[in-house]
Amino acid sequence: MKKQNLFLVLLSIFLLCLAACGQKESQSGKGMKIV
Repeated sequence: MKKQNLFLVLLSIFLLCLAACGQKESQSGKGMKIV
């Protein structure tokens, strides 16, 4: 159960980082896409 909770926490942090990076890219207009 702890592993599942840890995975959910890491996943949520990862999504938050992606959202933050997306906002920065849209504001700066560099358009650097990390695939």
